[in-house]
This record gives sequence, structure tokens and C-alpha cells, in this order.
Amino acid sequence: MGSAAIGAIDQAAAQEATPTAESSDDIVVTVRRPLAESDAASLQIQRNSDSLVSVISGDAIGNLPDQNIAFAVGRLPGVSIERDQGQARYVNLRGAPIRWTTLSFDGLSVVSPEGRRTRFDNIPSAIASQVIVEKAITPNMSGDTVAGNVNIRTRRAFDYDGFTVFGNLAGGYVTLGGGEEIDSSIVVANTFMNDRLGVLLQASYYTRNMVTDNWETDPYLAPPNTGTIADRFAREYENKPYRLTRENISASARVDYRLDDSNELFASSIFTTYADDELRTNYIFRMDQGTRAAGSVPNFGTVFATRINANFNVLESREFTSTNTLGGEHNWLDFDVSWRLNYTYTQDGRDAGALPNFESPSGAANRPTVAYDFRNGADNTVRLFNTVVTGSVLSQGAAQQNIEAFPLSFQNIERRDGSDDTQAYTAKFDVTREMEFAGRNVEFAFGGLWSDRTKTSSEQVFRATAAQVAAGGLAVPTYNDIALGRSFLGEYQLGYTFRYHSQAALENLMNTYINRGIARAVDSTSNYWKVNENIVAGYGMATIDYDWGNVVIGGRVEQIETEGRSFVGGRLLAVPNDDTLFFPSAHFNWNVTDDSRIRVGFTTSATRADFDQLRPNFSFNDSARTVSGGNPLASPERQTGFDAY
Repeated sequence: MGSAAIGAIDQAAAQEATPTAESSDDIVVTVRRPLAESDAASLQIQRNSDSLVSVISGDAIGNLPDQNIAFAVGRLPGVSIERDQGQARYVNLRGAPIRWTTLSFDGLSVVSPEGRRTRFDNIPSAIASQVIVEKAITPNMSGDTVAGNVNIRTRRAFDYDGFTVFGNLAGGYVTLGGGEEIDSSIVVANTFMNDRLGVLLQASYYTRNMVTDNWETDPYLAPPNTGTIADRFAREYENKPYRLTRENISASARVDYRLDDSNELFASSIFTTYADDELRTNYIFRMDQGTRAAGSVPNFGTVFATRINANFNVLESREFTSTNTLGGEHNWLDFDVSWRLNYTYTQDGRDAGALPNFESPSGAANRPTVAYDFRNGADNTVRLFNTVVTGSVLSQGAAQQNIEAFPLSFQNIERRDGSDDTQAYTAKFDVTREMEFAGRNVEFAFGGLWSDRTKTSSEQVFRATAAQVAAGGLAVPTYNDIALGRSFLGEYQLGYTFRYHSQAALENLMNTYINRGIARAVDSTSNYWKVNENIVAGYGMATIDYDWGNVVIGGRVEQIETEGRSFVGGRLLAVPNDDTLFFPSAHFNWNVTDDSRIRVGFTTSATRADFDQLRPNFSFNDSARTVSGGNPLASPERQTGFDAY
């Protein structure tokens, strides 16, 4: 629907048009006025933009059950989302990697708790008055914006007439597992001093209890001396039934003050917390560590004496963001000046109260015979049988429904306390001026940015093995010590039954081992790293109007200095690096008719390596024969784009 049509709807609603006998054939459309006005404003931004954007209003978001920003923007054209456990998490533009999409609040880029990969499930939709998805890159945007940027315009009191209170309260029931769902928010706004001072407060709370069904078959390996696809068998098959509680809490405050018609100041603070408490039961059937029966094929067959690896995790993920901005909008001598000062702190927590590992003993009779059926790609299943040992011959015995009939030996247990903490200081200004130049109406714009970001990663791990538990005078635990009398809550046909594990029992077990000195601290220096990134940027651009449309041309330059620190061989190592990047761009907008426009764009950008990739340390896995680590001298990933739409 075009903006003209929206305007007509708005007028009709305002005038409360009513059909009469003489106009009985007329069609009268009525719509809630705030929604019509905000949608009209969103469409107007899209039409007037000199680059490709999509806009969704806060009222439109509130009209649908979109709990977080990822859900909301996923409704826009050209935007897709990546989900975790059914909930929208990452925003994907143009089918590009998620690290190519950036986030900003009120035009200022904000660092995400995860680093270059921006998570949007920790940003409640209640904080937004508009969300603008910018899909074409212009010089006034951060140089690491490749696929596009999601700009969240926060609510302010001047958006409403006087004292305003609104909110929502919604409840739901999750049929899979029988959990509850609650979504609530409230916004309170008012203006004072003859509409010169505006104050807005916002808060939201969301929680969801759920279970998920999960199976994975990976990877397919070729047996020795063969290499055809038809010969590839599954290395392992695993079930991961999850029990989850997810929670989002947000609060924000914004104060706006109009000094006069040409000058306005504001201060805003946004706090969001995302919590994910996960209890994961993970049974892994190692098909490559059993004996495959004759006649078995990659997607259907039997494996005798299959080893089971199992872990029963207690994971506690916490993500916290606090972003605080002081800014202003001014008109001085026909120059429009905008500035921002920002401090952002984020934390990406990865605590785990207890991580125990069990596995099948070595005797073939103690391991199950697994009949697997992977012919249905959407429904891989296994069935369990006893393994019969006759001399050196293995065969399939009676069916076994309960997986706990096969003993599992305790191997070790860990507790992990860790997080990635980021502090970012940013200063930014933008200046624009419209003027006549060479007989054309031209809008000149220039600006600068300074940003200093430091990300620190640390982790403390305690570990106790079966031998250490026995040496400490305690009985080596069995699954009975941590089991609950509660069976599977999902709907997927596992092919066996099991009991869930108890979070309290596991954490008490781990705390006992730590308090008695059985669980020992693992060297934490190998998990420590710090990366500092300092950016100084400037840009200039011009929008030149023609009878047929306009041209936007300009460039951006960024000076980036990084330093990675970590322990190597017990010594703290610091490795600096620097780079200067230049990003030219041009956009051509041709107004074919009043209702259609052709846009062509040429853009450049660069994605820098993520913070954890810039750390100067390495870890070695002797059993897997692998080395992993960072590269503090990693070069940016350069892109050149051409758009036509």
C-alpha cells in the first residue's frame, strides 16, 4: 500500500467518516490512528531515503507477538532470521554471514556481547519506536557494515501527547513439555515545562519454560580403502533433549530537553539482560566404536556393542548490555549538527554449574546393539538391544527399552565460571548543510568518530576425575546419584526411555568435590585473553539533486589499531597491529515515475576479525591432533558490492 493511501486512511479515521444512504456503495476503511500514522511515517522514510531501507514502526511491532527485535525485523522484506530453540536470534541480510550485519541505537553503532556477531534476541522489541534496516552502505555508516545495519530508534516522550501510559501483558502455554510463557512491558512518558522537557521510562519482562527434541547424525565417514558416497556410514548418532528456561529483562530511561527551536539535548540509558538456563541430556551412540553387522548400509542397519558417551549438563548463560548515551541535535548557521557520547558495557557469560561425563565400559556385553534407521531424513531413529557374546561372535539379543539397563561409568565432572566482558567508549559527530553549488541543490555531510573497545575473556575451571574422587575417600558417582524420577517430556520417538537428571543433585555433587579439595582448579591463564581496538574514522559525502533524481557520492577512512594480549608459555604476550582502510561509495537514484524509483549502488566495506580471533595464544589437543588459536595480525575481510534494485 502506498503512502498516499495510508494518508487517506488516516484522514478518514480522524474525521470518523460514516456511510450515508446516498453513499451506501462506498467502502469505508477504519484503522487505529496511532498505527496508521506510524506506518505512514515508516513508509515515508523508505520513499525518501537515498539508499535502500526497510522500516517497521513500534506500533506495528506491538500489534504482533514479536518479543524481541529479531522477530520484529524478520517480517520485513529481504530480511531473514536465524533461530535457536525456535526463538529468533540473529538477523541475516542478503543471505550473507550474520557477522556482516551491524547494530546501532539512534544512529550510534553499539558493540554486541558476542563481538562481531550481533545477537538480537537480547533486545526486547518494547524499547523501539522504529527499526530501520539499512541495506545499502553509505559513508556515514560504520566501515564494518557489509550486508547492512539495523538501527533502533528508541522511544522518547515527544513522540506522544502529554502524559501517556501503555503496555502489554500476554500469557501462553507451551504444549511441548507443558511450560508457561509470559510477555509483559510498560511505557510511561510525560512532557513538562511547556513541552520543553520530556521523560520516558520503559520496562519489559519475558520468560518461557520449554523443552525441545533434538537429534543429530554426524558426520558420515568412509570405511578404510573406500571412498564413494555410497560407502559412507555415520560416525555417531546423538539425542539432545533440552529443558530450558529463558528470560529477558529490560529497562530504559530517556530524557529530552529542548533549549529552543534549534537546539535539543538528550540522555538515555538502556539495560537488557538475557538468561538461558539449560539442562541438557546428551546420549551419543558411537557407531564407529562398535561392530557393524553384515548387510548394513549407511542409512539402515545394525551395530553390535556400540559405545555410549553421555553428558548431563547444567548450563547457565547470561548476556548483559548497558549502553548510555548523551547527545544533541542543533541547527547553527544553517548547519545541522548531531553529536553523541556513549559508554557501553556488555557481558557474555558462559557459566556451567556442573558438566559430568559418562561412557560405556569396555566389555561388549555391557554395550547395546543399535539398530539404526536414517532413511527418513527428517526422522532418524535408533532401537536398542542387548548384545550377546558367544566366543568372539557378537549377535543381537532381546530388545531393551530402558537405556539405563546399559551401565555407564563416571569419567569426570567440571564446573566452569567464565565470561567475555567488553567496555566501549565512543564519540561521534555528524554535520550536514544544504546549499546551492554549481547550479545544483547539494547536501554536504561530513563527520567523525572515535571509539575505544576492550574485550577481556577469562574462565575458571574446576575438574574432578573418577580416580580423584576415589582417592578423596568418596564413592564414584553413578547415574542414580543424579537422576530424577521424571521421564522424557518431548514427543520425538527416541527408541528408548530414560530419566532426566537433577540440577540440584549435580551442583551439590560438584560443590562437595570443590569444598573437599577433590576438584582441582585447572590452569586459567590459557583461557585468558584481552583485545583492545581503537578506531578513528572520518567521512565526507554529497547528495546532488537532478531533475531525474539524485546522486550520493563520498568516502570514509578508518584508522584501526589493535593489541592482543594472552599468556603464551606462562608469559603475558602483547601483539600490536594497525591498519588504515578507505571506503568509497556511490548511489544513483532515478525517479522513473512518482511511484517508482530505480536505485544503483557501488559500495566498499571490510569486516575485521572477531575479538577472540585476534588473541595471540594457542591451545593444543593431542588426542585430536589439532591446534587452535588466534591471529593478532589477521587482515580485514574486504568487500566490494554492486546493487541494483
